Amino acid sequence: MSRKIAFGGIFSAISFIMVYFAGILPSGRLALYAASSFPTAFMLIEFGAASALSVYLVAGSLSYILLGDINAMIPYAIFFGYYSVAKFYIEKVRKPILEILLKLLLFNIILAASYFVYMNLLVADLPLKNISNINIWLAVIIAVLQLAFIVYDYVFTRVIMFYQEKMRFTRW
Repeated sequence: MSRKIAFGGIFSAISFIMVYFAGILPSGRLALYAASSFPTAFMLIEFGAASALSVYLVAGSLSYILLGDINAMIPYAIFFGYYSVAKFYIEKVRKPILEILLKLLLFNIILAASYFVYMNLLVADLPLKNISNINIWLAVIIAVLQLAFIVYDYVFTRVIMFYQEKMRFTRW
């Protein structure tokens, strides 16, 4: 039990540090947010989904309380923090095409919800000049984001495989 708590604290701190640096550094933010999801996956491998979710909740809460900037922790809170747990359950299907479709569905739901909140709450009063150009660019951005998500998922899988083969702590 004490081992689980110690690892949970370490992995929560690592996630928090990555979110912190993503919030203050001028570049490389997306990479840091992506990397902040790895400790949750490591906790999942070591101690299960409930422990991984506790790392997500602790790191997200610390980010909210200590950073004072909600914008810095939003990407972690709405996607990167819990993605490893969602990925774990989606990959239990064991059908690669269906897994990819379910992951893309999850990503697109988060993307659509984020867009809806952004457009309706944050820029509702801004006059939009050329709506047709916005729709074209929006389609291009969504396609690029989906491609980036597929690359992220592949890299995430490779990192998890490396961790399981070379670094897993419970084998020690």
